[in-house]
Amino acid sequence: MIEGFLGQVLPDKVLGWAYDRDRPNEHTTIDIYRGEHLIGSTIANIYRPDLAQRSIGEGDHGFMFLFETELAAPELAEVSALARIESDPTSVKELLRYVRRLPKTAPVKSASSYEDTTQFPVFVLGAPRSGTSAVAQSLGIATQYRGYNEGQVLDLLNPLLHVVGRFYQSKAGIPLPDRETMMIMKFPESYFVDAISAMFADTIRRLFPSRHWCDKTPTADMIWAVPTYLKIWPNAKFIFCKRRALENLRSRIRKYQDVPFESQCLEWTANMEAWRAIRGSLGGSALELDQHFLAEHPNSSARAIGALLALSPAEVEALAGVLRRHQPERTSANVLDVSDPAALNWDAAQWAVFDRVCGPVMAAYGYSRDLNYYAPGAEDRSCVAL
Repeated sequence: MIEGFLGQVLPDKVLGWAYDRDRPNEHTTIDIYRGEHLIGSTIANIYRPDLAQRSIGEGDHGFMFLFETELAAPELAEVSALARIESDPTSVKELLRYVRRLPKTAPVKSASSYEDTTQFPVFVLGAPRSGTSAVAQSLGIATQYRGYNEGQVLDLLNPLLHVVGRFYQSKAGIPLPDRETMMIMKFPESYFVDAISAMFADTIRRLFPSRHWCDKTPTADMIWAVPTYLKIWPNAKFIFCKRRALENLRSRIRKYQDVPFESQCLEWTANMEAWRAIRGSLGGSALELDQHFLAEHPNSSARAIGALLALSPAEVEALAGVLRRHQPERTSANVLDVSDPAALNWDAAQWAVFDRVCGPVMAAYGYSRDLNYYAPGAEDRSCVAL
């Protein structure tokens, strides 16, 4: 039986998940409609940590479909999604799309607002082994930003909000006449979203009274929560550290030898796909920085980070000096080495997994699968201000 949700319908894309528990090894095909018109199809094969935590297969049953042109509000209201299994044409389900109903009775208000304009955080994001440590630690040494070597706390926000969203989705089917006599009408979803957000904001305010702080938590949950972080901390900035999958996996395998190869691939893909999905909404608040560029051009990287964070010239100069000394963690004698696929010693099964899990995302980011690092003619996105 197919289960899942059409989670978000945005002007440029839709996101959600679908999974057939009777066929756990198959990925559903998702058909996207606007009214009766089929816009296009995609496969629900994107890894999401929240799905893995709830034992939705291996977690790789999320989907994202990008519209060719942005849809207007009336058109978005007509969007729907059908999930089906290719091996069984009779197995088709329309995915529930949650529509929030406004309560007719005055809701209870949360005790405090979750928006905190007094803080100026910078979030260093990306898959592990992509230069996140070098950037975060250099900021702590050369600038006024303070933080820990690892955060690993704020990524709790996204799962908590997801649980709240799922809870209210489960209540959406209650008939409206019945709902009017229930306590839930006094507590809209926004009440708990605000309360959870306020809890995180208050905790951080006490932890970093200096107001300028840096968090480095390299997980996909952190990336998916970026829009929420911007609501809590409107002054927030984001640095996404990325790295080609060949070098990233080579490094990960050396450090995390007990982690299965496919899991290594899935984590890289989850972070890269999450960023690709949300980066379009971060105009003026983010920087996309490739580790290879960071290692080769520390001065230019420092200037780009300085422009994003409005650092003083003295801070930019100090940051460049630290980046020149504080190179990203190495997987070879020379941090600038580009991996030779023939020298990776991966067997045929591993390459098949790599091509299936990482291949489409490699292509989307313009990375090659050879010694060139970037594919011929690919857009240079080594250091891009968003």
